[in-house]
Amino acid sequence: PLLDINLLAIKSVSLLLENPEILENHVLQVRNGMDYLGDNLFDLGIEYYLSNANFVHFRPPNHIEMKVLSNILSSEGFRVRPTDNTNTKLDGCIRITVGTPQQIEALINVLASNIGN
Repeated sequence: PLLDINLLAIKSVSLLLENPEILENHVLQVRNGMDYLGDNLFDLGIEYYLSNANFVHFRPPNHIEMKVLSNILSSEGFRVRPTDNTNTKLDGCIRITVGTPQQIEALINVLASNIGN
């Protein structure tokens, strides 16, 4: 089958093939961000699950509902995805993509002010 690939995609892939360090640096930044996010969630006493991708699942403490916290985070500009009805240990978690250190810090601040340790 024929694939329709636009010029921007072709140029982007060409750039990455010619400069593999761009992708390597991005992967390193995501891994570092994931560790930083995990450390901060741990410090807040929040259960979390790291992935092999660029996102983390975390479970709100028992005293705050997942949907309530998801709505708070969304209203603060974070794009989150509630995880429910998967019949896995991730039910009741919130999924968030790992961002920059500044974005992670902002997320931790919102979490800290809303979970009321």
